[in-house]
Amino acid sequence: MIQSAAKVPALRVLGDQIRILLPHRASPARLAVADLVVQPGSQVPPHYHAATDECYYLMDGALEVQVGAAAHRLGAGDFLHLPAGTVHGYRNTSREPAHALVWTVGEPIDAFFVDLAAHVRELPRDAEALQRVLSRHDVVMVAPTC
Repeated sequence: MIQSAAKVPALRVLGDQIRILLPHRASPARLAVADLVVQPGSQVPPHYHAATDECYYLMDGALEVQVGAAAHRLGAGDFLHLPAGTVHGYRNTSREPAHALVWTVGEPIDAFFVDLAAHVRELPRDAEALQRVLSRHDVVMVAPTC
């Protein structure tokens, strides 16, 4: 399969842009791959996936990443692997977008992104919808530790 990110429709997830390059249904191992652009000021709060490994390869920009109780800064060329069950979150504290390639193996996280884009447009207004989406997917929110 050859896929051009420019030809894949973009999902808007709370201001960020996600393009599903490889849906989990196209992979016998349930591998999903996405092109992610995180806007300045955007963040994903701490959470974990009980049955899903997740990887990030940062191509441009920078992200402040929480992994467990530790904070790290990822820059262009950095790679992050998060085994299932690892608490993680990130935020873009820079003035430029961060651009990453993200892939998961396990539960269909691409389906989560599609569901989130369809039902959660603005927080806190859509907080109840967010809880319903989280309950349908392998995403468990936790309190921040750093």
